[in-house]
Amino acid sequence: MPQRHEIVVREYQRSADLERILEIAAALPAWFTRSGILSMRADLRYQCGFVAEDGNKKVVGFISFFVNQGKAEIGWIGIRPELHRQGVGRSLLHRLLRELEPAQVSELYVHTLGDAVDYEPYQRTRKFYRQMGFQDFKRIANPENPECEEELILLLKLPV
Repeated sequence: MPQRHEIVVREYQRSADLERILEIAAALPAWFTRSGILSMRADLRYQCGFVAEDGNKKVVGFISFFVNQGKAEIGWIGIRPELHRQGVGRSLLHRLLRELEPAQVSELYVHTLGDAVDYEPYQRTRKFYRQMGFQDFKRIANPENPECEEELILLLKLPV
C-alpha cells in the first residue's frame, strides 16, 4: 500500500506556482499533450485555483477553476504520478467545493476524454470524478480532433 503523505492545500499564486504546476503537467504525458500544456499556461494566468503541497512544501498537485453565471468549471487538475490514488485529488476537489459554497454556485462541470476512447489513463480520470459524485452530462463527438475524439462533460450538482 502506498505511503500517505501530509498534504496542505492552499490558494494558487500565479507568480510563484505557475512553473511548478507546468512541471507536474509535463510529468503526466498520458494526460497532457504539448498543446494542452500551452493552453494550460495561458489559462492559468486567468483562472483561480489551489495547489497541494507535501510536508516539504513541494507542490504535488493543482486544480484550477472559473465561475460564470453561477456555474463553475474545473479548468485543469493534475497530481504528481507517484501520488496518484493517495487522496491528493480528493483534497483539492474538496477545497474547491468549500470555496464555491458561499458563492451559491449550484453546478460544477468538468470536461474530459469520453468513454468511447479506449485509453486507460482517462478511464481512471472518469472513475475518479464519478466516485466524487459527478454524473455524465453531455457527450460531444470530435472525429477531426485526434487528441479528443469524444469529449465528455461531467456535472456535479452542489447544494445551495
